[in-house]
Amino acid sequence: MQDQKELENNTSLLGWIGAGFGIIGAILLSLNITYSGYGYIFFVISSSILVVWSIAEKQYHQLIMQTIFTLINCIGIVRWLS
Repeated sequence: MQDQKELENNTSLLGWIGAGFGIIGAILLSLNITYSGYGYIFFVISSSILVVWSIAEKQYHQLIMQTIFTLINCIGIVRWLS
């Protein structure tokens, strides 16, 4: 029983961490400053974490969305930072 509760806490924390990285990425991009392109790196980290979270939580609709976001954000990295 303790292991189940610990697993639920870990996956919840994973979701919050993913959300936090997404918020940082959005703030950086919205500022439209020299370093805005680095927001895409935070987006990739966020969506990658949320891919793991969605698998753990069996949220397959989120898995599809976050996988696509990861690919789109990789395009953003290539276009903004190269």
